[in-house]
Amino acid sequence: MAALRYRDEHNKVGYLQKPTGRDDYHQILDFLRASHIRYALTNDPIIFDSLVKQFWSMATLRSPELGFPAILATIDETPYTITEDSVRSQLQLADDGGIDDLPIAEIYSGMDNLGYVTEGKLTFYKNKFSPQWRFLVHTILHCLSTKSGSWDQFGSSLAVALICLSDGRKFNWSSYIFKGMVSNIGNAKKFLMYPRFLQTILGIETSFTRQYHVFKLSSKLFANMKLNFEGQPMQLLAAMLPQDQEGEGAGVAAQAVPPPIPEPIPEPMPEPDQPQDHLSTPPRQQTSDPIAPVFEHGQSSDPNIASFSRVHETDDDPFTSTNVEDEPLGGSFHASPPRSTQAPPAGHTSGGAEDLITLTEVHFLETELQAHKKLFMIDSTKNRSRKSTAIGGPT
Repeated sequence: MAALRYRDEHNKVGYLQKPTGRDDYHQILDFLRASHIRYALTNDPIIFDSLVKQFWSMATLRSPELGFPAILATIDETPYTITEDSVRSQLQLADDGGIDDLPIAEIYSGMDNLGYVTEGKLTFYKNKFSPQWRFLVHTILHCLSTKSGSWDQFGSSLAVALICLSDGRKFNWSSYIFKGMVSNIGNAKKFLMYPRFLQTILGIETSFTRQYHVFKLSSKLFANMKLNFEGQPMQLLAAMLPQDQEGEGAGVAAQAVPPPIPEPIPEPMPEPDQPQDHLSTPPRQQTSDPIAPVFEHGQSSDPNIASFSRVHETDDDPFTSTNVEDEPLGGSFHASPPRSTQAPPAGHTSGGAEDLITLTEVHFLETELQAHKKLFMIDSTKNRSRKSTAIGGPT
């Protein structure tokens, strides 16, 4: 048997980035990015060449009497099993119970709704679609289909998939992919099918670490989609467009927005020559203030403490920016001014304003204290002279 080969244009990685200057493709890209096939289109795993080659060279079908249909294969002397459910789960398709087929008459009418003239045939051609639809067909053919060639045409199975995508119904992609793998086993033109999906479904490495790199769709295809097309472009159907969020839903959302909290009026800062009464004010109870600012772990409302915390956080974390203002979180909330780091003067009490000693009184007390010291020194000198006279005088 001839060596199995890859097909470069098969099972490619989708391109869903919005191109600059190609606004007419944005709707179809939004649709695909929100669809249930997005993961299957864009998942790009590391593919082990040995895994793909061993699987398809060893793949067999499980006997029907042993259970549900399954593909069996041995990779690095370890047996593996693939079922339709494993395809659905690992490719995140969520299409259980989806549509597998449609009556011929419904296929014709469905394609007519897409702007495609069927002409009574079940073979369809990509270049007969308008650009936006042509991009969708092109992406499905190269990323999801079982095809390995003849990229300009497709059959009824993909037509059913296209119809389901357009009208909001769910096509059973898991069944389509699994049945394609089953048919590949006994096909005379067997090839290394679905390398990207196979790696994702099995999720294993192999002893031979050589990798296979799948091709990717590029942004260049947007320009090519408009070539060889004549006629009126077909717009996307209503089921493919995002639902309108205005009306009642917007009204409910507006009611759910809480009213803004009024900002408290900041307390005036004391003049430098006035006694700082606010230092003796008892601290506020944080639990009783409904708009008290909430700080993250390691932060403080005191700018000095907050600055100290940020310095140490910067030393520990090299990714923390040093150009951060030393102000508490919340911005508009009032924070107490920084406390003085100097010790209060002697005699400073924590009572009310009537108990505070003014600077003039402090100066008066210091003057009296110095006078008392001088008197004390004079009295001490006289007492010492009297004692010395008494001791050294006549008996």
